[in-house]
Amino acid sequence: MTKKRRIERQSVPESLRDCLQERILNGEFRDGDALIQDAIADEYAVSRMPVREALRQLEACGLVSMQTHKGAVVTTIPTEQVKELFELRAMLECDILRRALERCTDRDIADARVILEELEESFAAGDFR
Repeated sequence: MTKKRRIERQSVPESLRDCLQERILNGEFRDGDALIQDAIADEYAVSRMPVREALRQLEACGLVSMQTHKGAVVTTIPTEQVKELFELRAMLECDILRRALERCTDRDIADARVILEELEESFAAGDFR
């Protein structure tokens, strides 16, 4: 019997959110840049409504803030908050790694090496996605 696999269906606002989020995280849009709804709608060939919803979703993630007379503006996370998040992540990842190593096989190590090489190649090429 074949295992059924699910594909994730996305609405237009969700797809826009993902595209804009990637562009923000890659540095194409920088802190303080205004994200103009009309320009985004034109670029992606959609109406302003899904753009507006995508920007609201990005605001909920903390990547943009909605400002009076400016619209959506790219924001960055304060340095202190980034430091705190990295410290929490390091604690969690160390705990997860400790637990995973107890169950690790030689095949897992080989797979991890391949993934690490791919990550290093991507980083060297400037592909942070």
